Amino acid sequence: MSYEWKATFEKTNSGNRLFEVCDVAFFVNKTNEFKSLNKVEQGKYKGAADYIRKTYNFEMSPLGKNYALFKSEIDKQLVKHLIPNVIFIDYMLREEAIFDLLASFEDEKYIKEIYRQKKLTVSEKSGLNTERAKTIVECLKQGRSLLQTGQHTDILTKPLIDFYAATAYAYAIIVINSPIHKSLDSLNQSHGHKYIPSKKSIDFGGTMPRGTFLDLVGAIFMSRVTYNGIEIQYPVINSIENLQNSNISLSLSALLSMIPEIQDDYQRFDNDHSCVHQLTIDTETRNAKLEYNFYVGDGIKKPNYAKLKEAFFKSSIKELQGSYKITVDSNNIGNIIPTIYNDIHGNLWYIDSPIEGIVLPEICIHFLIISALCSIMRYTPHEWSDILSNKISSAFSLLINRYLKLFEKKFPMMIVPYVSNYSPIFKIK
Repeated sequence: MSYEWKATFEKTNSGNRLFEVCDVAFFVNKTNEFKSLNKVEQGKYKGAADYIRKTYNFEMSPLGKNYALFKSEIDKQLVKHLIPNVIFIDYMLREEAIFDLLASFEDEKYIKEIYRQKKLTVSEKSGLNTERAKTIVECLKQGRSLLQTGQHTDILTKPLIDFYAATAYAYAIIVINSPIHKSLDSLNQSHGHKYIPSKKSIDFGGTMPRGTFLDLVGAIFMSRVTYNGIEIQYPVINSIENLQNSNISLSLSALLSMIPEIQDDYQRFDNDHSCVHQLTIDTETRNAKLEYNFYVGDGIKKPNYAKLKEAFFKSSIKELQGSYKITVDSNNIGNIIPTIYNDIHGNLWYIDSPIEGIVLPEICIHFLIISALCSIMRYTPHEWSDILSNKISSAFSLLINRYLKLFEKKFPMMIVPYVSNYSPIFKIK
């Protein structure tokens, strides 16, 4: 099989990074110590950083300062509980409704306000100025126009337009959500990943030049789950750290195996691999403490048991009627790192991460897939033609066709929570 399932990684100490883990608590403690000094003692130093450097031989690097920004933002968001409100979209009117919703965000005043709401460390005075807000609005407009154009474009060229749309929206998402970016000027021009034709895989992380993909992953440092009135959020900063320290290679097939809505089509192409598993959640109170119960599996297909234990930090997990039940105390919910996706109807799916310890937000998976298809289309047009004309296999051709149709429905939906306080779900009336 020319498009076989592959997932590899190797650790590296020389990667391109968003941040560098450091002892933030120590720095904060000593900063407060400096502030408690009288003015005469403070006057001997240029500031808290100078005091800490000279007194304790500790200096925070620029990447360390980035880590402090992430940690500060995470701490505040865990308290604030910034989970978007679910809104239901009539499935019959889905295209018009989603694009109308996206268009409603294209306003400078709105962007400045949502910027403050998404970044709790940003004060009134250090928010987004009007000129920078205008550049974000232009990204949103360009992304929406490209997505709408892509819907009416022949499949031969569709991936190119869709990838440019995804990139335009990625820029906006990064600036609005990332603690370390305040404008488009701070973004690197590199894609931050690369499709390797000989391996038919996407390489990212580690020594890959820092760019849009890593910045997008970094902008989504909190995982948020909403299901039947249950709201859960947990940080994935350790996952980002693992990604920075690893050279990762995922085949196009591995990426496609992680998308919930196309699993029936994927199984026709490759019945040996599927990362998608049914997930439901409920709650109960035990000894006056709230507990979350995660039920993974459909009684037939089970996830990888070892990975499941690692994702939920459990030494053992109960099996219940062919599925797994994982109970997590509400006090420990911030320590879990499962990969959980929503389908377009709001159903939950647990994803067996191809690389253990790496949580890739769903929008990032779609970014990689559409980028890979764009690269195939642009640089090996004969191969793209082979894919579409059943010459690889009829099952693979069907899978790619179905994926592109899904992308046009779902990618606009996935943008909404990162540029607003809403999370849309399609509902069939």
